[in-house]
Amino acid sequence: MKKKQVLSLTLLTLVLILAMILLAGCGGGEETEAPPINEGDTPPVDHVVTMPDDYESTDYCLECHIIEPYVESWESSSMLANSHQQAGINCVNCHERTEEITAQEIEKYNNGDYMDPLVSTQMPMEDCLQCHESYEALAERTADYTYEGEQVNPHDSHLGEQECSSCHTMHQESSGINYCLSCHHEGGLVSCYECHDHI
Repeated sequence: MKKKQVLSLTLLTLVLILAMILLAGCGGGEETEAPPINEGDTPPVDHVVTMPDDYESTDYCLECHIIEPYVESWESSSMLANSHQQAGINCVNCHERTEEITAQEIEKYNNGDYMDPLVSTQMPMEDCLQCHESYEALAERTADYTYEGEQVNPHDSHLGEQECSSCHTMHQESSGINYCLSCHHEGGLVSCYECHDHI
């Protein structure tokens, strides 16, 4: 009888361990692979990250070598991240930071269990609008935007409200007006019917 109980407990333990391993790789959110920022960059062999006193500090973000390009784009660059830094926005205003998340990231980093380049996360419009008021307010702010001498409001599109990430990225060059030009492929922002009579 004891042998049967030990066998059952061992089997149950193995099943639980397997389930934990399979679930550990699951994540949420819309993610796409980011283009390499520092190709060939590797962490120093003896570099170990420990739990900081202030895990909400941008200085802490620099502890991991894979984050350095992102912090650099925030500190000084032509990237949108730098515009946010100039407005007093830091990493944790957009990237949730809790003690639990920090501990998980430290463990992954120290074990080398991370993707390089990092997976790019597209922030939902709701996150952006926490600071940028509303889509209507953005349309008012960009009402006088011009492209090649033509007044075009990118936030008053015939497509309606678009996800911010369609045109804007923080730590890489944004597509900006190129998003519009992906359909308006002749380079001019004109109605489809001006070029295509079969639509």
